[in-house]
Amino acid sequence: MPLIVLIIALVIIGTLRTLSFAVWNFREHNPAGGVAMIVLALAALASTYVLL
Repeated sequence: MPLIVLIIALVIIGTLRTLSFAVWNFREHNPAGGVAMIVLALAALASTYVLL
């Protein structure tokens, strides 16, 4: 059980970091990079859900 909680916590932290990079990309007038980061964050969440 603690391993699952650790994995979920790491994925949530990684997703938040990825979304902050996406916001930074949008600020730097790079919308394609921002969209790519959002897609990567959603893919990480989906793959974790499938694995668990």
